[in-house]
Amino acid sequence: MHNFLKRNSNELPSRRKPGFRIMNIGWIPAFAGMGFFLICLASPSFAVTVRNENIAVIVNDGVVTTTDIAARMKLIMSSSGLPDVADVRDKVRTQVTAMLTEEKIKSQEADRLRLSVDAADIDGAIATIADQNKMGSSDFQKMLQSRGIKIDSLRDQIKSQLLWARVVARQIRPKITIYDRDIDAELSRLKGMVGQTEYALFDIFLPTGNKKETQNAYDLASKIMTEVKQRPAAFPALARQFSKAPGAQMGGAMGFVDQTQLDPDLRKIVVGAKAGAVLGPIKTHEGLHIIHVGAVRTRTEKDLPTRDDIQKRLFMERVERLQNAYYQDLRASAFIQTK
Repeated sequence: MHNFLKRNSNELPSRRKPGFRIMNIGWIPAFAGMGFFLICLASPSFAVTVRNENIAVIVNDGVVTTTDIAARMKLIMSSSGLPDVADVRDKVRTQVTAMLTEEKIKSQEADRLRLSVDAADIDGAIATIADQNKMGSSDFQKMLQSRGIKIDSLRDQIKSQLLWARVVARQIRPKITIYDRDIDAELSRLKGMVGQTEYALFDIFLPTGNKKETQNAYDLASKIMTEVKQRPAAFPALARQFSKAPGAQMGGAMGFVDQTQLDPDLRKIVVGAKAGAVLGPIKTHEGLHIIHVGAVRTRTEKDLPTRDDIQKRLFMERVERLQNAYYQDLRASAFIQTK
């Protein structure tokens, strides 16, 4: 399984506006796994109509502008509760640029497949987010405006997530079948873990790549760790905005896992940890993890999931693996130029 499971510090200001919840609408978790043969994206022979000095990244026949980055940063800083100060913005900017580049690639694939999202779908998602924040849609949008946040930035983020969910629904979900033997094998494994210690873990995963990307991830992880230590309740909001781990849309929740499921680098840190501990950043071969231990228990027979629960989890795990591989193939075929 991806990142979290094995495969089968400068002081921040304490006063800031409280964050609000932005949930990943239409989220499909991301796992590494099997690849797909994809039609290559168009070569970059196009006319860019945006003023050159405003272009941050060229992505195939589209662009991410400095205005896009600034607007999304404002949204993320406010919704995550991170202090809007220069050194934090510097750490967040790289992640936001990568996020917008990914959204552009995914939206372009939806366009290639002639998939679309109606304004009403986006309005409905905003209404859901407003309800999660215990506001009406109109009051929620006024709150965003009062904080200097452009509603179009939120709408763009939601549109990209909904489009990608449609891509996954068409291209990946129909290809997956969970057989009885798969459920039997997992149930047998879980029964064998009765009496063993399990940990309810929450994960913020920051992928790493080249030297610069790794340093940026460490810088951001340092700020997140500082924030979480000052405000433990901020972990879910930070996970929703920054984590690339499964469960990000649920505040990083990964459920109960036993030590046999953990990546070896995580196992040596997590095993023996007490409930409430915040651990990290922990380096694995795929990136950095910040782990919150929500609870510790000894597995009993009553903790065993039903066959339906196992079927649903196995299905989603395969969706996660395949959709991430699908995206990685898209990215490998894409023309990306940072200005």
